[in-house]
Amino acid sequence: RFPQAGTDVDKLKRSLLQFNYSCLPNEDGSLKGATRVGNSVGMDIDHIPAEEMKPLIERILAAKDELGLLLLEKSARGEGLHAAFKRHLDMSNEENLRWASDLLGVEYDKGAKDITRVFFATTASAEDLLFLDDAIFDNNEAEANEGGKAKTGVEEKTQVKTEEET
Repeated sequence: RFPQAGTDVDKLKRSLLQFNYSCLPNEDGSLKGATRVGNSVGMDIDHIPAEEMKPLIERILAAKDELGLLLLEKSARGEGLHAAFKRHLDMSNEENLRWASDLLGVEYDKGAKDITRVFFATTASAEDLLFLDDAIFDNNEAEANEGGKAKTGVEEKTQVKTEEET
């Protein structure tokens, strides 16, 4: 699973498919400057010590209903996790991440709070893809209840960040 010494891991990662779980792309398909939030939020949990990985996975799966878990996968390097969960429309992207972080008792990657953040996909093996709810494939633009607008948090500077930039 892990590359041999001397392997350019960052180069390999850039060849992987990238997913975004928090926004919808602009009309031209780009993410830079996107402001339309999706129904889900992507959470990056990095640098998990090996002995803490299994208990953390079990804790996340035990909270899947309360969290509204849509996806849980190991990160490309295998030292972290990606989780996607249902968006709380009254919260910004960062507020959603803080809420999930508090619920799960784990820190999220503070550099990955922007709605345009992408995640490098891993494999669909049971070792990498730990949980998948079909609802993740129905990620339309989020609509707030009672005709309001979903809180985007886009008032903050929005720019595309890949894992190589953070």
